[in-house]
Amino acid sequence: MAEPDTLRLLLQNKFDRIENLVQMNHAATLAIPSVLATIWGIEGGLNGFQNARIISIISIGLLLIWRYFAHYVDNDIAKTYVDVVKIEDRLGMPSNLSLYENNVDSLTNYKNCGKGTQKHLLLNQKLKELCSNHKIKFFECLYEKKKMGYRGHKEWDVVAILIISLLFGLLLFSRNFHVTVISRIMNSLAFLFLILITILVFTSQNIQKDPEIPKDFIEILIEFENPVK
Repeated sequence: MAEPDTLRLLLQNKFDRIENLVQMNHAATLAIPSVLATIWGIEGGLNGFQNARIISIISIGLLLIWRYFAHYVDNDIAKTYVDVVKIEDRLGMPSNLSLYENNVDSLTNYKNCGKGTQKHLLLNQKLKELCSNHKIKFFECLYEKKKMGYRGHKEWDVVAILIISLLFGLLLFSRNFHVTVISRIMNSLAFLFLILITILVFTSQNIQKDPEIPKDFIEILIEFENPVK
């Protein structure tokens, strides 16, 4: 098989991988609320929420696993974007059809820069005029800095944090939280452990965030002009 055909096949495999990873995230996003609604519905119908404290702990665990999994998968998607840009460069993909330009348009979006502002137009143009090696390096730098964009996960993180906060409140003011000295100590340790795990999940190195515009982009462009020797 000729190299261009091999590269096209590899490119298709990368896009298929991205699609599969996106579908995995969508499936988890649909599944977790359904599972939570089910277990709380069963608990309320059968036990009148007598085991609300245990169900709260389970719910917090499920929400944390969901958000960690979502960002782990999304980080893999961001890494695959870098691979796609490398393959497109080797294929000589027209710039207007490339993933690079599509993502540059998305990252330098109107929400961050203001619709039609000169800053947006100049920054967008500057990034699109980079040579092919610098385009690849630009994406690699964004990935390493964890600035490839939230891709909709920020809103779900906020939802998860709000629900977890409510569940923590339910645990803290539960009638069974303060019973004996021993149970009080154990409950407090468990409570602190849950808080620690929550902080770790939402400060994970796997979380790709929105870039700070124009600061993050300009820093990378300066690196191209003044490479470290």
